[in-house]
Amino acid sequence: MCACPPDDDSSVATSTQPDDFDGRRPLTKQEREGLLDLPLTGVFSSITSAGWIHAVPMHFLPRDGELRMVAGRDSVKVRNVRRTGRATLCVATTVEAERRYVSAEGSIRIEDRVTQQDLDALDRRYARESADPATGAYDRSVTLVLRPERWIAWADSDD
Repeated sequence: MCACPPDDDSSVATSTQPDDFDGRRPLTKQEREGLLDLPLTGVFSSITSAGWIHAVPMHFLPRDGELRMVAGRDSVKVRNVRRTGRATLCVATTVEAERRYVSAEGSIRIEDRVTQQDLDALDRRYARESADPATGAYDRSVTLVLRPERWIAWADSDD
């Protein structure tokens, strides 16, 4: 559970002890959303059937409170979320002199196709160029949609 500042997301736990933080500080909801809006590669984690963590880098698209990602239909990550229905996405970076990270954990919905709208948005976000879905390039892909239920969002520095 997260010791994050209160916001309108009732799933976030909060700490009332200011000295709990040992030089760290929880990110505000606005800072958390701002970090997710940056074109950072996330680390997507799911649990394998053998019980180990499968963590891989992924591009993602924040939209309407969810995090959208394109994945191979038969990939390990997709098999894992089909079985468990859950995953985590974590991003980290330095903003000015402060290290910041956000980890979002929650349920996953699998959409059976990849939309041109998502591909265009991912291309703009990451300055990349995707193949045209009309060519069949995404016939073996799905869209993973993470609906965050738990957040861990902190900042710290070496000061």
